[in-house]
Amino acid sequence: DPALLRPGRCDVKVRFDYASKQQVRDMWLRFNPESNGPLLSRFVDSIPELTVSCSSLQEHFLKYEIPEDAVENFHDLLRDPKRERQDIDSDVAWKDIASGRNIRNWLLRLGIPQYTATFYAQGFYNLEDIREFDEGILTDIHDAIPDGHLKRIERMLEGEQHVKSNFQLAPRWRVIELFKEYFGEEPPAEFVNSVAGQVSSFQLMEHFEVYTDHGASEAQLHIDELVEPKIDWKMTEAAKRSVYSSQPVLEFLQSIPFLTSEDVREIHENMTKEEIHSTDDLVELNASDVEKHVKQKGKALEIQFALDKLKKKREALKTEVEMRTISDVE
Repeated sequence: DPALLRPGRCDVKVRFDYASKQQVRDMWLRFNPESNGPLLSRFVDSIPELTVSCSSLQEHFLKYEIPEDAVENFHDLLRDPKRERQDIDSDVAWKDIASGRNIRNWLLRLGIPQYTATFYAQGFYNLEDIREFDEGILTDIHDAIPDGHLKRIERMLEGEQHVKSNFQLAPRWRVIELFKEYFGEEPPAEFVNSVAGQVSSFQLMEHFEVYTDHGASEAQLHIDELVEPKIDWKMTEAAKRSVYSSQPVLEFLQSIPFLTSEDVREIHENMTKEEIHSTDDLVELNASDVEKHVKQKGKALEIQFALDKLKKKREALKTEVEMRTISDVE
């Protein structure tokens, strides 16, 4: 549950990973304390970093009690048919936890990062923000996303197994399978090694779809677009207006659910007297400034909450625009 892992409840996240070179060495010496020469070096050099678990090493040493046999049969440790899939699933889970399921990463893995700015404009920054995928709440997002991509988002939120599988980072066999499906030939090993475990199946499918008519060589040539995609920060005009354009104070107050028409009229009059006419003026206010114009503290907090949300939207989009500008310059 992401709520249990958020900052404040879980401030330190520790990953229990596969064995490092030092751990492989320590495990060897644990079972073969008198064999610390060439055999030890050969064995440690034979096991790639972070590829086997300590429990697998223990099982290996119990099976091959003679040090020479343990070295000669090191390949047994690397032949686990479930290994590749477990690595990918573990990586997926860790990235989701560590990132807080950021909406940008989530959309990227769905193969549709071009809608990131549209979600940001509506105040959706993390996956939990869009759990309630309601048409009334996300009308503007519905207008901005084609039906096919919208269905993909909805099915992912519903937990449909096929969609969840394509959302996961693609292991080698899946990269090969999709490449053959789109281009009818085996992919070069270099291509497979470059993308396996780096991108999701959805990302691969979107990439291959673009280059289907151009051929496999073009898909490989533009591999950088797949691994480090240039996001088209697509946003509807309504979304842009809601964030960038100045909004009259009266209109802003009317959008706050907990304020009655009488509250709105009174607060608007007080703010007008202080030359506060638009949201550009409002975002400059702090909490104490807001309380001056609102008699009830609860309602002042509601206004402050709405203002904070608007500030976050503007700041997030400002940051993304700056990132896009830097990327374009590079």
